Order: sequence, then C-alpha cells, then structure tokens
Amino acid sequence: MRLDRWLVAACCAGMGLGAAPAFAQSSQALTIGAAIGPATSLRVSSSILILDAAAAATGSRVVGRIDIDARARARSAAEVVLTVEALQDPGSLGGGPDAEPLVIGFDGEGAGLVAGILSVTPHVVGRWVGSGVRQGQVVFALRSGGVASGATVPLRFVLSVP
Repeated sequence: MRLDRWLVAACCAGMGLGAAPAFAQSSQALTIGAAIGPATSLRVSSSILILDAAAAATGSRVVGRIDIDARARARSAAEVVLTVEALQDPGSLGGGPDAEPLVIGFDGEGAGLVAGILSVTPHVVGRWVGSGVRQGQVVFALRSGGVASGATVPLRFVLSVP
C-alpha cells in the first residue's frame, strides 16, 4: 500500500514537472459597442376623463384634470412628443340633435405642455427636446356645448421619440 501511494504521488509530480501547460495564455484588447436607443415612460393619473358637469354649471367650464409624468431618454437634439386622443367622439356626448355641439379643449400646465382641442385624432399636448422628466397637468374645459353629468371620455396618451 505504501508503495502504491508513493507511485501515485511520483506520477502526479512528474506530470507537473516539465509538462507543457494545458492551455496557452494570451491577452488582447476587446472592444464592445452598445447602441442605446430612445426610451420613454409615461404615467397619467387617469385614462378616462370624467366630465364634471357640476363644475361646468357653476361657470368654471373646467370639466377635468389629468396629471402627467413623462420621462424620456433620447439624443440631446431629439424631439419628444406627447399626444392625446379621445377614443370616443366627445361631440357624441352633447345634449341632442338641437343642442350646440360639444367641444372640449385642453390646456397644458407645465413646461412644454400646450393647448388644443380634444378629438378622435391625436393632438400634440406636449413637446420637448432631449432627455428628461416633465411633469404637469392637462386641464380639460368646455369650449362650447353642454354635457350630461358624469359623462366619460376614454383617452389615449402616447409619449414618443419620433
């Protein structure tokens, strides 16, 4: 037994002495490239505009407010655009065929937010250049017509880097 242990130890030692390494070592420069594209994140307080007819009846004309938190990563000169569209025609919420057509407008409160008219086609509600975080509020108000209490308009907000 003792001889077997000695023989195994000698063989193992012999393999390590004067034997070529199992693999060669070398070093070289490695260049890694990454293309980071634009990214957006949008949070809105609601995607449904619930029209507050009581406020409109008191002369306020403001029928709803939606908070916006828009974040974009883009090239320094890239334009960032926020749009809003009604998924239901706001004009269909009016008081009937003889009533004045219902028109809902919006005003942006915050840097880069703008005013416009709500419709079933997308309208720009905000525009910025470059990356960053933009927060504000979109205030919806009656421009003409009346509205039934509690009427709702589903909305779609889209933040993009075209």
